[in-house]
Amino acid sequence: MDNKEDSTRHFAKEPIASTEDSDSTPFLSATDSPIPAHKSDDSITTNIEKALLLENWQTSMHILKGNIGTGILGLPAAVKHSGLIVGPICLGLLAIIAVHCMHLLVICSHAMCKRSNMKSCDYGELTEEIVAGQFGAKHGIRARCVLDTFICVTQLGFCCVYFVFVAENLHQLFGLIDIRYWTLVCFAPVLLIAMIRELQTISYLSTIANVLCLIGLIGTYQYLFFHLKNPNDFPPLGRPKEFPLFFGIAVFAYEGIGIVLPVENKMRKPQDFFWVLDLSMGVVALLYISMGFFGYLTFGAEIKGSVTLNLPQLPFYVIVKASYMMAIFFSYFIQFYVPMQIMVPPLQKGNEKCRLGIDIFMRTAMVMLTCALAITIPQLDNFIALVGAISSSSIALVFPPLLHILCYWKEGISRLEITKNILISTLGVAGSILGTILSIEAIIQGFHKEHHTKPPVKAKAPGEFFTVLLANLNSTVWW
Repeated sequence: MDNKEDSTRHFAKEPIASTEDSDSTPFLSATDSPIPAHKSDDSITTNIEKALLLENWQTSMHILKGNIGTGILGLPAAVKHSGLIVGPICLGLLAIIAVHCMHLLVICSHAMCKRSNMKSCDYGELTEEIVAGQFGAKHGIRARCVLDTFICVTQLGFCCVYFVFVAENLHQLFGLIDIRYWTLVCFAPVLLIAMIRELQTISYLSTIANVLCLIGLIGTYQYLFFHLKNPNDFPPLGRPKEFPLFFGIAVFAYEGIGIVLPVENKMRKPQDFFWVLDLSMGVVALLYISMGFFGYLTFGAEIKGSVTLNLPQLPFYVIVKASYMMAIFFSYFIQFYVPMQIMVPPLQKGNEKCRLGIDIFMRTAMVMLTCALAITIPQLDNFIALVGAISSSSIALVFPPLLHILCYWKEGISRLEITKNILISTLGVAGSILGTILSIEAIIQGFHKEHHTKPPVKAKAPGEFFTVLLANLNSTVWW
């Protein structure tokens, strides 16, 4: 089946739409974002509209930031579950599959926009249109609800992981109280900033997070490259039973499929999107593989849920940990924006007088929920694997191939294409089921270990920050 005719499309620019009047949207769509969609011809646009369109390099930056978060720091633990040789190879294969699914999503979007005469569509709108075209409008709405549910679970799962990540780093840096209490300490500032509704303000937080994340990554790689151990001391293949845990952590890392359509819709040159996507994801895959390989090769079986937690107690690495911790703290609100855009607008319909109250209630409730889950399961690596297995795998691997089959079913999609898509979806479903089961088992084992084998932690033990401060007051050695 030749899909070249759908490889490009043009969009008509629209004025900025108010998010208060929009329906529930899973990710930032072209119609409710502050960045307008594209023109259908070469007519003149305002200077403001031109400035808001994304250049190729800006698109690449969005793709990089959308895929590089806490997931990359957990990849050494993923390689521990799969083996020093098998792990990086599987990370590379998973990257190829994930990028292919992104391609399928964009191809389907092009086709549906052309058939339905739509200017643009997001993931949820695309799902609704494709399913409605095959099975009717009611089933289309139900399909979108299912997808929105998975998206909300995924995004709120990210928020839970961010709570755990920040609390673990605070505990390691400052000590004094248990991780669960540090999570409670984070609750108040998170709730306060979670009340921000303007995407422009959130974009400033994203910029700060990008800079801090870069500092953290550079510092982490700097340590890994100078402290590598002998590869012969590590098993090339992990225990087969633990491989689904690898799958969950790895899929969690490839968290950027939701930004693909919104970013492509906002490009100044959408015809360049595929090569920009491939190049950007190639960089992401290289970072993932290197972090997983070198992180495990440096720390071995002692690797923790985040590789930053293994860094030594030296001033430079305390700064590295603090930088990445603050980056993830500010990233919480970027992830939190998405489920709020899905859940709040439907509740506000028909309740015009209570719109603000409903919004505040939902934001407060969701922050409380993510905080409570983080307190309940303060196990970073297992939590990452659980979120990745339950929902991330469905969004990234299961839905795109199935949507591609339905989109081109009436046009005579080839059997080879159908077989390939079904295999990818089956991989996602199998990994999701097995990964969820083993993640829950690992969480239960973690609780058992915490309550029966671990010695009690001194509540007032000082953390790395105070230890390093006292030990290095007169020292000039920083790394």
